[in-house]
Amino acid sequence: MADWSDYFRLIAECETLGYGPARTAVLEQAVQLADTLGDRDAQYDTRMLLVAAASFGGAGERALVAFTWCLNEFDSSPERRDEHQLLWAFKWILGSLPDFVTVPRSRIEAVQNDFEARLKQFGHGLAPLYKLKCRNAIDLGDVDDVRRWHSEWRTAPGDSLQDCPACQTSAEGRTLLFLGRMEDGLRALEPILSGRQRCHSVPGATYATILRPLTLLGRDDEAKRYHRLGYRAVSRNPDFLSSVAAHLVYAVRLKDTDQASRMFQKHLPVAMDVREDDMRREFLVASWIFLEHLAAVSRRRRKLVLPQGLECVRDDSLYEPAELATWFQTQAAGITRQFDERNGNDFYTRKMHRLSEFALGKAVDGDSNSK
Repeated sequence: MADWSDYFRLIAECETLGYGPARTAVLEQAVQLADTLGDRDAQYDTRMLLVAAASFGGAGERALVAFTWCLNEFDSSPERRDEHQLLWAFKWILGSLPDFVTVPRSRIEAVQNDFEARLKQFGHGLAPLYKLKCRNAIDLGDVDDVRRWHSEWRTAPGDSLQDCPACQTSAEGRTLLFLGRMEDGLRALEPILSGRQRCHSVPGATYATILRPLTLLGRDDEAKRYHRLGYRAVSRNPDFLSSVAAHLVYAVRLKDTDQASRMFQKHLPVAMDVREDDMRREFLVASWIFLEHLAAVSRRRRKLVLPQGLECVRDDSLYEPAELATWFQTQAAGITRQFDERNGNDFYTRKMHRLSEFALGKAVDGDSNSK
């Protein structure tokens, strides 16, 4: 029979674990125990811990469920809860919504409006809102909105809900790179690249972001260095699957077939299991690009270890690269099309072809925007 000693043991155990599936799983057990014990404060506090663990551990869909419960609980008795803690978690949730292709733009806008109302209700400034609107506009492929909200964010006064310096710098650099201002973007990221700023996601995710801009600017030695450093930093946490995809594309660009093959096989099971659609989309695109490269360098069948359950899996694990590339292109194009339909543009289709051109050297249409 569950008791408080079991609950506190799980809470203590989670503190020994880094962000990832293990920490998330332990906290999910703790939530179940808190529900069994029927203590409302424990139910709330444990779910807030789960929101953080799932948000930074590659399980954004679990964070959404836990946060929705907490939001309802907060609204039922706000005098008992910490509004600052809630609003901070609200930022993580709002920033993750565009990653789920089934979340319509109208819902993203409604949650942005809810966040704005809560900031005003509790006397906070709107800088966090503008920063998130800028980030979401990038994820939705809206260049004009990115420019608008970037300007609003940069001129709004900050307060206690402002992100850490490393995250602020990372967001600024990412925005400038998206707008095609590669030199400005890399210059903005200098505090991170020099090692003066860092946090949970920085510099690991930052290194993946700059591989293509550095290469296009002819700074190949720097790109190779950040590829070596960056892949090691992001290879173990599923929350960085999009960064892994960028490193896979870059390995193809380097024609490092062996490394690309290892990365493809190691991370494909995670990509096919992850619930955040945008992560899966990015890795499917990178996988298609890798297999196109593999088909170009050799027509012979290759032994590849793929996760069971995929329609393309063969019992003998021997594959024609061109045939496998076609299957992955179909999957990547399908989910890419869903995102474009949700967003109301063709941003992700163009990005898919830009990445192919970058890695494989094929002439395709594209533009300067880069997520």
